[in-house]
Amino acid sequence: MLANSRDGYVYGPGLWVTHDGGWAWQRISEVAGISAFYVASMVTAGSSVYALVSNWDTGASGVGGRGGHTRLVRAPVGSEDFTVLDDFGPHSYLSQPLVASGSTVYVLEPAGLVRVQGTALTTQTLPPGCPGQLAASSPTNLLFVCGEAAGQGSFGTREVYGSTNSGNTWTRLNNPGQGYGYDPDGVAAASEGHAVIGTVSGGGSGLLVTTDYARTWAVRLGFNDAATGFTDLAFQSASQAVVVHDPQYALEAQYGTSPGPIPVPSPATLWMSSDAAVSWHRVTFG
Repeated sequence: MLANSRDGYVYGPGLWVTHDGGWAWQRISEVAGISAFYVASMVTAGSSVYALVSNWDTGASGVGGRGGHTRLVRAPVGSEDFTVLDDFGPHSYLSQPLVASGSTVYVLEPAGLVRVQGTALTTQTLPPGCPGQLAASSPTNLLFVCGEAAGQGSFGTREVYGSTNSGNTWTRLNNPGQGYGYDPDGVAAASEGHAVIGTVSGGGSGLLVTTDYARTWAVRLGFNDAATGFTDLAFQSASQAVVVHDPQYALEAQYGTSPGPIPVPSPATLWMSSDAAVSWHRVTFG
């Protein structure tokens, strides 16, 4: 994650920083006084960098951070002097990534939606009835996607809500449909009414796309891939979007482990769209 041409951050579970454009990287041993830590999410907003940090605690799950103590921390870009802005208490683990637009950051937590502007925090309510995933197309325009669990092999419901006032009020939008399955796998929103929802099930992974302010939705990229899913789904502008398909394969390749027994089409690939996520093409390197 690059904050500018000189300052960058690599995290998960540890934290590395550069202040010379990536020529040299330093591993940080302490964040806001926590010496054994797990960075779950990090964003830059304005002149600050924010992170969700937990104590390192594998516990019964075997995953660092779970069962730990989650805090929202902040530091000026270019500095490692992090301070705690909010403490979510022991045995807390916030699994949803931080969302940033302009100088505003949003945190999804059990009590609601936390809006962060500099060091000021306010908490808004979320649409009732379900957990979900959040995207922001501007500091005030939000898209919230949630659903009820599928039961007895049938698809549940997927609901979409929009807010134009930073989550003070929400409007129910048209249901986007099943896509490739109930389970959400990322959401991204851009200006001019463009948005993408990642969907996944045991059979495959696909992207639901709208270009008309959620009036209509359609699957625009799909794979019969045994639920390998996506990561880094994002709009880089109102028309350009990117997504990584099959992130687990990329990790396996990086660490030299064997891929799973089920062959996956186009494993560990980067896809890009230049027409607001309507059509996608695979990006090749070399």
